[in-house]
Amino acid sequence: AIHWYLAVPGFISHRLFGAFTGALATFFVARYLLRQGEEGAQWWIPLAIVLLLGLTFWTGTRAALVGMAVAMAIVWWLGLPRPTIRSCLVLLACAGIAFAFSQALIPYDSVHFRIFNSGDVLSADAVSGGRLVYWAYVVEAIAAHPWIGAGSSAAIWILPDEAQQHVQPHNVVLQFLVSWGIVAGLAALAILAVFIHAIHKIAARSLLALPFLAALDCLLVISMVDGMFHFARHFMLMMLCAGVIMAIGRQASEVDMGGNSA
Repeated sequence: AIHWYLAVPGFISHRLFGAFTGALATFFVARYLLRQGEEGAQWWIPLAIVLLLGLTFWTGTRAALVGMAVAMAIVWWLGLPRPTIRSCLVLLACAGIAFAFSQALIPYDSVHFRIFNSGDVLSADAVSGGRLVYWAYVVEAIAAHPWIGAGSSAAIWILPDEAQQHVQPHNVVLQFLVSWGIVAGLAALAILAVFIHAIHKIAARSLLALPFLAALDCLLVISMVDGMFHFARHFMLMMLCAGVIMAIGRQASEVDMGGNSA
């Protein structure tokens, strides 16, 4: 009778743990591609990728896999080196090993730890993990409290009994609107949009910043389907990545200014 998916220490569910490990896996994949072909590249990075990908597969967090794919596409577009044939083979081997050990460690063959189950494709709502119906209830709650919202974590008490009960609405846009209303919610989303644009503009100037951007973007993508802006661990990781990107950008600017003045 143990709910193993609620038993991951430090996280209220295994999927939130999977979001965290997925972002870290994205960082190390981008880091590996950045260092591919270099002499003395860290031998332990593929081991870290195996561990973190394995934990992500183990939790069955589909959102993390989508976040990883989108984040890698963005950093490749911004200039991250494309993988060589050797790098592709190494990453495929890492993914294969990670998937194998993750499936072997599923507790008591629990369906909650699988990436896909047969029932997940019965409807669009099933594919989304029940989010479409849940979001419809959240939109109704926003319509009932449009201007100043219903307060932080309102999703846990404001929805009707027949709706799923969560502390956050599994979507950053809906989270801001149901918490703070249209005026403050849209203002917060505008600030977030400016922040995202600025971070990407800074990261595009330095290859060293791209692994951190990959981890940040992975969590930003997941925030559209889960509470990355609600739970402290994920938000702190996003802010850590953003801080490092800003520091790298500032250092690069200082170097450019020094070179120009010289």
